[in-house]
Amino acid sequence: MKKIISFLILCVISVGLIGCSKDNKTVDNPLSNKQVEKQVTYNEIAKTVYNQLPKEQKEEINLDYKQIDIDKTILKENMGNISDKSYIEKEVYVINFTIKDKNTKPNNRIVYATLDENKVIGYGYVE
Repeated sequence: MKKIISFLILCVISVGLIGCSKDNKTVDNPLSNKQVEKQVTYNEIAKTVYNQLPKEQKEEINLDYKQIDIDKTILKENMGNISDKSYIEKEVYVINFTIKDKNTKPNNRIVYATLDENKVIGYGYVE
């Protein structure tokens, strides 16, 4: 009788361990899918803004998407050279491009763009 009970307990534990280990391997990570979608969107924003820049700026900017920071902020008048003043006190994209030449100081360019059309509306001050 003890052998049968021990065997049944061993079977239940084995099934439980096998079932748990397979669940961990097949679960999709929904956060990674959202991160990929966000990255694709940010790459599109960066490319759209980059294409609007003057030729001289395009030549100096590093278009490596891993080195481009994109964020949102409320635009203030003292944040840079703003060409479209109607966006002051509104939320806009801040795109921070790095410069190809590592010896150039400052080594970045800040561009402000609209949320709806990704239209360049100004350039930020850099130190």
